[in-house]
Amino acid sequence: MSWEIVDVYKDADSGTKLDKDGLEAMLDAIEEGLVDIVLCIEQDRLSRLDTVKWEYLKSVLRDNDVKIAEPGSIVDLTNIDDEFVSDIKNLVAQRSRKDMLRKMVHGTKQRTREGKV
Repeated sequence: MSWEIVDVYKDADSGTKLDKDGLEAMLDAIEEGLVDIVLCIEQDRLSRLDTVKWEYLKSVLRDNDVKIAEPGSIVDLTNIDDEFVSDIKNLVAQRSRKDMLRKMVHGTKQRTREGKV
């Protein structure tokens, strides 16, 4: 199997947003038929979207027959089992983000109490 890298899309913004320059450019390329596979180090680097936004992103990928590839796997969203696993990964990523934010808030409060902020 040989792949051609069409472009590299990067965003520094949160994975919980759809309105990011890199993601929007990638979606445009997908809808123009330039992309067959979205390659990411882990799916959570692609998205930590809430359920409604995640369904939208999946529909764009699925409608354009675009798969998600990460080391060791290729996810075909037209396959119900692959989609299920992908949904679980997205939920875990959302949960991980919420936990990280909770810990950051807790740490900030603790440093404030200790007079370090």
